[in-house]
Amino acid sequence: MLGGYGRVLAPALALVAVGCGAEEPKLTLGDQCDLTSQCEAPLVCRIGRCRIECATLRDCPVGTLCVTDGDGLGACSLSGEDGCEVNSDCPDPLVCRMGRCTNACADDRDCPAGSVCEGEGAEAACVDPADEACVLDSECPEPLRCAADRRCRAECRSSRDCRVGAVCRDGSCMPPDEPADGGFDAGTDAGTSMDASVTVDGGTDAGAATDAGSGWDSSWIWRDAAADAGWDGALPECSAEMPCPSYPPPNATVECVGGRCTITGCTAPWADCNGVGVDGCETNTDTHRDHCSACGSACPSGQACLAGACVGATATSVDVGEDFACAAWSTGEVTCWGENDRGQLGNGEPTSADRPVPVMVSGLDDVVAVDAEYLHVCALRSDHTVWCWGYNFYGQLGDGTTTNRSVPTQVSGLTDAAAISVGQFTTCALRTGGAVSCWGQNNQGQVGNGTAGGAETTPVAVVGLTDATQVSAGETSCALRSTGALACWGANANHQIDDSGLPRWSPTDVMSFGTAGFTPAFVRGGISVVVAAGDGRGACQGTNSVTQFQCGVGHPENPVHPPEAQPGVTEAVAADGTCWVTSSGGVQCWGKLNQYGAAGIGRAEYPHATPVSAVGVSDVVEVGSSEWVSCARTAGGSVLCTGYGSATGDGTGGTRYTFRRVEGTP
Repeated sequence: MLGGYGRVLAPALALVAVGCGAEEPKLTLGDQCDLTSQCEAPLVCRIGRCRIECATLRDCPVGTLCVTDGDGLGACSLSGEDGCEVNSDCPDPLVCRMGRCTNACADDRDCPAGSVCEGEGAEAACVDPADEACVLDSECPEPLRCAADRRCRAECRSSRDCRVGAVCRDGSCMPPDEPADGGFDAGTDAGTSMDASVTVDGGTDAGAATDAGSGWDSSWIWRDAAADAGWDGALPECSAEMPCPSYPPPNATVECVGGRCTITGCTAPWADCNGVGVDGCETNTDTHRDHCSACGSACPSGQACLAGACVGATATSVDVGEDFACAAWSTGEVTCWGENDRGQLGNGEPTSADRPVPVMVSGLDDVVAVDAEYLHVCALRSDHTVWCWGYNFYGQLGDGTTTNRSVPTQVSGLTDAAAISVGQFTTCALRTGGAVSCWGQNNQGQVGNGTAGGAETTPVAVVGLTDATQVSAGETSCALRSTGALACWGANANHQIDDSGLPRWSPTDVMSFGTAGFTPAFVRGGISVVVAAGDGRGACQGTNSVTQFQCGVGHPENPVHPPEAQPGVTEAVAADGTCWVTSSGGVQCWGKLNQYGAAGIGRAEYPHATPVSAVGVSDVVEVGSSEWVSCARTAGGSVLCTGYGSATGDGTGGTRYTFRRVEGTP
């Protein structure tokens, strides 16, 4: 799963603006703008968006950069905005360097204070030197020092010395989730005193009152103000001369009552269950097991909270897109969480309404499986129809249009689907008789109908396939035949299919997997073809660049051909993206995805050339992964996620380096 493609990622939670009278509503964080006066104070309009003003990196939330516009004025990049592949993915005047949008430079003087200029010539760019590995202070640029976790970090005496969102620990500014030892014990502390911001069972956010700098849920202004003013988590005093701040806490309405700013209302289904003013209405009563339908109404052990009701439901399917995730439940319903900039949460809300906890997908009550990739989702219903929602530029929703959908729409003419697979811009369905149909982008023959060019907005038959037992859609699409042979079609520039390097417009047997002795059990096609073998091994064919290691074979050849097994992997039983489920119920991941914690190993460290084991997880039967987030389903029907932002589903919107239980999960 690849980021970028020209879109600007939305912030993890949109700030709520309160207007009065007939005054034009002000724009909020991340909204497009032309003038600073259009933005809610104290935001400024720079690089085409309402942003936090900055002079140095310390003025910006953790995970974002202080960048300058064409006039040299500083503003913070938006949460997640750094994802890019080429310069055109970034707003002017920023350039794409090492997958991040930042400023071009010739030397350090061209960068905002706190950034340094790295690279030479056309590759030079301003980067944040913090988080670089180190052993000695001399290995870090001034004024950073080598912290206890062997990373270059700013010195501090209290959290007020650190950038917004960081905390002072052992004399260094650290991310709020990261233990001082670099996270090696992160899977065992289960949310105790080392990380009080969330409990493993999805309970109340115990650290909300004190973790004043976290900021990931877009309440950063309130929390930072509370810490600086000594409010200890209470909302501020107010009067006619000193009204309540114009930025309310999340999901809340605040008014001046009796001389103090007071929460007077919550946006349904949110509620203020912890009584802590600065985090607003922090609990989603539709999905919170301890507060299901109302504060204090807890679900019995083993039950899930779905649509505000405690039910004996277990997850039957889970998958992730680029920055969101979805799960199907034994009740037939579907929940999704994370970013929603293309309607991929499927609940009909405006596409700016990102959700850090699950929301119900509209109109579905008989779903047996769900699959997601990049920015769209499809669900297989018990009547063998397929319903999709989200991004639809290439017709990948299959309803005959190229219109994005924020609620499920039925795939045209498909009534005998047995399984589904969602690729980045292409979707495929296995039909009950062994045939396969695909739709969506077809510039390289991804739909497999013998042609290439344009897009197919409704299903077309993949030619020559009548005995398929599994299918995987992607830039390269593949199917497993009943004979055990693997047939693929679509992109082949990285030799995912054969040595020709030419796209294949119809299925071509990938004979090399057979000659290598692999009997595929599951395949995910993309810029490389990843296979979990029936005999417990794993193989990959295609791109394995030194910065990505998509194949995880331990050396940076590009392409890898013929397929090679990952060293030491002897128990892979299923694969998705760049993660395996092992026969013992563990999860192993490799490649670039762990730059945001999606490998679940307790620290952000990448790339991993060979598979590494996630900590603190067991009994896993299914895993979905992207560069931003990974989610796992356990045999008991629970859902766990790790990675970046609201896609982790635990309600905090923060970065996680280990798997945590999704809110509402039994």
